[in-house]
Amino acid sequence: SNQQLLPSVFPKGTPAGLRGEAVRSALLSERGICMDVSSSQSSSSSSSTHQTSHLATGVLQVKGEGTASFLHSKFSQSFRKPNQHNTNKGTVQETCWLTARGRTLDLLQVLYFPNELSQENNRNDNKDNDEAWIVTSPGHSGQSLFDRLNPLIFPLDRVTLTNLSAPPNTTTRQFVVAASTLQAAQSIVTTHVLPMLQFSNQETTNKDAASFSFPTNKNECVTVPLEQGGTLVIMEHTFLPTCACRGYTLLFANTPTTTESDKLWAHLVSEENYEGPVELGPLEWETLRIESGRPGYNSEMMGDGPSTTTPLSSNKNNPDTTEEENETDASSSSSSANAGVNVKANPLELHLNAAVDLGKGCYQGQEGVASVVKNKLGPPRALYSVIFHDDENLFDHQTESTKRYGKAYTENKTRMPQVGDELLVLGSNESIRVGVLTSVAENGGTGEPTTVALALVRRPAGILSKMKELDLEVGFVSEHDDDPLWNSNANVELPKTTTGADGSGILDPPLIDPLDGLEVIIKGSYTMGTVRIIPSRRWTRGQNMFDQTVQSSNINLNDDYDDNGSTIGFIDVMSEQAFPAASTNNNMNNNDMGEEDELKKAQEEAAEAAMAAEAAAANAQRKADKMELLKKRAAEAMARRKK
Repeated sequence: SNQQLLPSVFPKGTPAGLRGEAVRSALLSERGICMDVSSSQSSSSSSSTHQTSHLATGVLQVKGEGTASFLHSKFSQSFRKPNQHNTNKGTVQETCWLTARGRTLDLLQVLYFPNELSQENNRNDNKDNDEAWIVTSPGHSGQSLFDRLNPLIFPLDRVTLTNLSAPPNTTTRQFVVAASTLQAAQSIVTTHVLPMLQFSNQETTNKDAASFSFPTNKNECVTVPLEQGGTLVIMEHTFLPTCACRGYTLLFANTPTTTESDKLWAHLVSEENYEGPVELGPLEWETLRIESGRPGYNSEMMGDGPSTTTPLSSNKNNPDTTEEENETDASSSSSSANAGVNVKANPLELHLNAAVDLGKGCYQGQEGVASVVKNKLGPPRALYSVIFHDDENLFDHQTESTKRYGKAYTENKTRMPQVGDELLVLGSNESIRVGVLTSVAENGGTGEPTTVALALVRRPAGILSKMKELDLEVGFVSEHDDDPLWNSNANVELPKTTTGADGSGILDPPLIDPLDGLEVIIKGSYTMGTVRIIPSRRWTRGQNMFDQTVQSSNINLNDDYDDNGSTIGFIDVMSEQAFPAASTNNNMNNNDMGEEDELKKAQEEAAEAAMAAEAAAANAQRKADKMELLKKRAAEAMARRKK
């Protein structure tokens, strides 16, 4: 069988739904989650026997005077040497590694240090000796990147390339700690990480966690020398979209054989550490990756064709199912490799625009990216989520039916989705092609009775025009069905503060996508699903996809004041009606009946304001004050009428 199961760190026999709920509950709690993404794990890791090829990341070192120019010519992002020469800080940039045709091979994190971390080689000369580390995606050990880059290095490049993750140079360990907010992740580091470390800098000790300096943003990393040798580098990155979690990657470099990192990981995953983070294995991480819409190495990112390396997105069935059961029941698992599925995706098709400098030229794959940018129709495909609900699909291998002389069993063509399955528009008699599944998560692994997948979908125009010919329509699914800011029927409470993506305080409109809500069916089966925008595009205001009341940062939306000091009106996001500003010039001699009408109107306005009280407390208070004032005036009017 070519089915291969991803290992789980949970006890054998734990149902997928319980594991999914445990992971998401941990993310939303103070405990958070942790992952060991090192290329070789210590025996303290509960999944060390399996994890090397599934969740491992690689670390390559580029060092020399030409570091910036070398990176700039090889990757999609722009690299320039920073002006600062702060020995304990570096820059972090996310970039794509592309083939010559502009197809995505991997999404990389490049940590750039203006000076070599170890300053010994710089003491005897004045030459710059910059250094950069290239961190690969989970499932990519980095050897293939080294094999492709190393032959491209020439003497005039003035750099050397070293694979720090491959023997005998295996001197790095990488951990990830994450939670729903950055503040919660910082609490995990200060509570469970720093007390286990000894720093060579006396100003930062295990007894004074407050003096530890976190990176100020996602484009900065902080280096701290360790007392027993080596360096700790921390950056704000989790290998998952920020809508799923926020946190830090802890990278231990140039460490001795027996390191503090081993003791730290053993402490994090210890059964006695009841308040520590919950460990994620490859199976749990892969489900989170697919659910949050992040492209995976050798799944959505495979360059010009499938790699011989087993992709992380191979799997997706219960980790306790035997190999024989998988062979006899193909519906219980998905393909273990993207063999035969030539994704060949451009970074713009995978929504990796932020990792590509569109104004830059002369780098590997630039022509392929430029051809997509120049196309007026946009990218030929785009990455979407596809949700398969259990209540809409009978995932049984056989369905019982009744004949005249007893029971019989007939083949049920409703099966579990698999990598490589072709999607067609539901109701089109399999005549309208939509796209192909590239990753499939474990059934129920999200904690819900669903199977989540990723698919590369064709341009909307062609699909919609053919649907119009058959008198078919896209089923409407609001982008913000669960977002209380845009849906008054959402069964969640409003967040205390909200804002636009630019921090202006103006709400971003819901993202409109013509294919969002499209009902599809897997070719040759009865399995039905729904196309959705990937969460990283859906939740763009700093909200957490698992709990929209959780904000990743402190943001505000309340009544502002114009230059004249008068309160301005705002838009009620529930009713999408404008609330006028309160009048400051009231006439006490108004008609009595007019006062009563105004009182009634004020009461209606107050009721509407109450719906958005959490999001606009100041405005609700203003209207309540106005209502009380009008009540007082009405009472005075009634008293005058009685006289």
